[in-house]
Amino acid sequence: MLQISTNFSFVSAELIIEMWEAAGIPGPSRLLQDLGFNDAQQLNIAELAAVLEEELHPLTEERRNADAVGTRVHSYSPHETLLQATLALYQTEVRCLK
Repeated sequence: MLQISTNFSFVSAELIIEMWEAAGIPGPSRLLQDLGFNDAQQLNIAELAAVLEEELHPLTEERRNADAVGTRVHSYSPHETLLQATLALYQTEVRCLK
């Protein structure tokens, strides 16, 4: 049985993996490892959100730069935009919970 720590800023990696699987994210365990986390540890939610934000930052900057120059080569799908908006919302929630 998965349990969230009594310190609500930490959750088990297993819980994150299960949530991502339920959301249809392919290879959630591998993604966690690629982000620098161990799939057998307790994860700090704020730290995970920060790492995800760091990973999205270059995409966002690339988009802004292309918009500024008027040479956008890659337009973001509604799905990618929705993911960025969702991440931003959760990051705000995490900051409010600190």
